[in-house]
Amino acid sequence: MCAGGSFRPCATRTVGRRRWCRVWSTSSATTTRVHGLREGADDYLTKPCDPAELVARVHVGLRVVGLQRSLSARVTQLEAALSRIHNLEQLLPICATCKRIRSGERWHEVEGFLSSSAGVRFSHGACPKCAESWLAEAGLKA
Repeated sequence: MCAGGSFRPCATRTVGRRRWCRVWSTSSATTTRVHGLREGADDYLTKPCDPAELVARVHVGLRVVGLQRSLSARVTQLEAALSRIHNLEQLLPICATCKRIRSGERWHEVEGFLSSSAGVRFSHGACPKCAESWLAEAGLKA
């Protein structure tokens, strides 16, 4: 604890915009530890400290930092996916005859539009009605 009752971290680690802060103090009073944690410390360690405990706490801090980074990356991915979903939920101007979709001044095939705007991949097949029609046209079904 520094003069004036403020805390000075002994170690910090930046995680995106967040820093991991460990306070190392000679005071082991519960009120002091609680104050340090309430002031924003992520960990509080009293001196003297067992080296094995310090190493274990550093590993915990690194694990938390890694989890925060993973979570931040996942949130970014989910926000991008939500944005794509929002685009798909809007009304699409589609031609009643050829089923092309208008985007700006251009008209696009459905597959091309969905592939480029939402990352959708397609697997083509035929529904039973169309398959029956194709077979009849080819003379393969009576």
